Amino acid sequence: DDEYVSAQAAAIPSELHSKCIIAYEALSAIGTGNNMNPAHVAEVTDTIKEVFGDVRVLYGGSVTSSNVPEYAKISDGWLIGGASLTLENFWALLTAVSNL
Repeated sequence: DDEYVSAQAAAIPSELHSKCIIAYEALSAIGTGNNMNPAHVAEVTDTIKEVFGDVRVLYGGSVTSSNVPEYAKISDGWLIGGASLTLENFWALLTAVSNL
C-alpha cells in the first residue's frame, strides 16, 4: 500500500496535494458485502496522510449502518454504494451517522 500511495502522489504535483480528497476502496470490498478490517483502513488512511499531508480520506467498500461508526473513527467520510440502493438501508445508515 505504501508504494501504491507514493506512486499516486508522485503523479500529482506536490503543490496540489493539499487540495486533494482521497478515496480509498479496497478491491476486495467493493460490492462484495465484505468490508475491510477497520485496523487495515486506519493504516492505509495514516499512510495516505503521511504522503499527501493534511487531506480528507474517504473510505468506501461495503459501508453499512452497522459498520459506519467504526469507520467514522478512522476516516473523514464514506463512499456509499450498495447501502444507498434502498431507502430503508440508506435511512439506517444516515441514522447511524447522525447518532455519532
